[in-house]
Amino acid sequence: MIYINDFSRKFELTLNEVCRHSPHGARIISYFNAYHGIKYNFLDFWLQTNDSGRPSCAVCRYYSTLIICGESCYMAELDNFVCMLSPAVIMCDTNYDFSYQCSCAGGEIMRCKKLNDCAEKKHSIHRSSSDMSYLRKIYDLLCKTDDRISPDSFEDYFLDISHKIRHGAAEVYSIYNGNDLLSTASVTVMSDSAAVIGCVATDFAYREKGLASELVGYITEKHLNKEREVFLQREKPIGLYERLGFEVCGEWYEYKRK
Repeated sequence: MIYINDFSRKFELTLNEVCRHSPHGARIISYFNAYHGIKYNFLDFWLQTNDSGRPSCAVCRYYSTLIICGESCYMAELDNFVCMLSPAVIMCDTNYDFSYQCSCAGGEIMRCKKLNDCAEKKHSIHRSSSDMSYLRKIYDLLCKTDDRISPDSFEDYFLDISHKIRHGAAEVYSIYNGNDLLSTASVTVMSDSAAVIGCVATDFAYREKGLASELVGYITEKHLNKEREVFLQREKPIGLYERLGFEVCGEWYEYKRK
């Protein structure tokens, strides 16, 4: 059975339990915490129960994106539910196989349990604050270094990340030289038990100087010290993550409607 968020304390505790130890679960909890206690037409949460009535799978809808974590014991029910919602994007682990008509991309989930001593701190690191004006520079650098990001979608990026920053569900870090942004990395989602690092980018002119390693190492150490699991998701091998101590612990899928 699949049941929707009833805004009870029991639902909140159960959702947190189902979503532990997963980057997708951390994403679900970050949205739950950022918008907690208020009903929005763009955001919903559901739990699916197993034969004994114990919740084993969590689903979050954020606008036209579905995020799924846990293990579904009734895949046919979940598959029908997903088709009914008709999302543009589905983010999940590779243990799900949907009949929904969509294309699929994927990659590796990595986790760091212990940071290697290889990220020397040479620069002052700027952390996100209540002043959100710097997010334009961050976004421009992401667009410059990743052709999959559209410059036209800055408003969506800004609304999402700024709201999560204000509610303690995301963080943005960067290294500057004066007013010039050299490198950036973010905790894109965060829960009490996990943090997911993403949006890592360095200006082409400042690459091969260890800036990304410095940022990712700094963020990882900070959250490991808070006893959070630290994850990242990558599409292709990037050596700096292994050097820092990240290890592959699973795979992720991203389905997109055709």
